[in-house]
Amino acid sequence: MRLIARISFNLILLTVFLLACLLAVVMGYTGLLLHTYNVFTEREPVAKVKISEQKQDEKGKYADVEITVYKFERTALTRLFGVESNKSILGDVQRFRLYGDTIYLGGPIVKFRDELMLFNFKTMFKLGKVYARYDLDNNLENIRRPDQVSSYDINGGFAEWKAFFDHYQKPGILGDLFRLLVDSTQLSMAGQMIGNRSIQYTLFISDSGFIWKID
Repeated sequence: MRLIARISFNLILLTVFLLACLLAVVMGYTGLLLHTYNVFTEREPVAKVKISEQKQDEKGKYADVEITVYKFERTALTRLFGVESNKSILGDVQRFRLYGDTIYLGGPIVKFRDELMLFNFKTMFKLGKVYARYDLDNNLENIRRPDQVSSYDINGGFAEWKAFFDHYQKPGILGDLFRLLVDSTQLSMAGQMIGNRSIQYTLFISDSGFIWKID
């Protein structure tokens, strides 16, 4: 009887141990899935943008645009080493009169490979340009006059990023090293059509580029 009781007790302990291991595996796998989901769906606000209703003067159709950029931009290194940008701090309001029917805002982005993104290498970016076009009437765009200003640099523009893009595109060892770490480099210019009323937006950055969202 003692032997049977001991065997039964050991079997119970083994069962509990196996169940605990299974639970740990399930929880770990679930946590990994949630982390992976968060990494590839995360988006972060980078600017507040107010676009007026469509207006018109003697020069043509335009909109007044107000852009307030958050002071600190997220980079791979700040996130990797746990230094969080304070996104609650907004910079000064920048105001523009842009001639067109569609407003574009954005700049260069650098997306790391998926394997590195799992280790907190987030998409790097620079919000560096705002411009407008007559996308709904291409004839107006083709006859645009010099006094119909439609493009401005913000945050100093992004000309300095061209060197990074050149290294990524370069053949040879240096280019191979960049491409080993970086999945893609591109200019992401998110567009929003001017409406018949003033609208406040938040511009977000995601792993695929800039995204507009109405507040």
